[in-house]
Amino acid sequence: FSTNLAAGSQATLGGNVTIAGTEAGGYTVGGAGNGTTPARINAARSNLVTTNGVVHQIDRVILP
Repeated sequence: FSTNLAAGSQATLGGNVTIAGTEAGGYTVGGAGNGTTPARINAARSNLVTTNGVVHQIDRVILP
């Protein structure tokens, strides 16, 4: 869940991504391929429980 996200680098199958908090209380997620434009987690569409995990809607593709 988004409440468990912590700022810093996280390993994924596609490479490391960087999670950062925002002043508005949300989060951004970026891979090295995104340069200085990270994806933003849409607070209204986060923590969507599915049968095999949790989904967070973001506003762009994360490039590892």
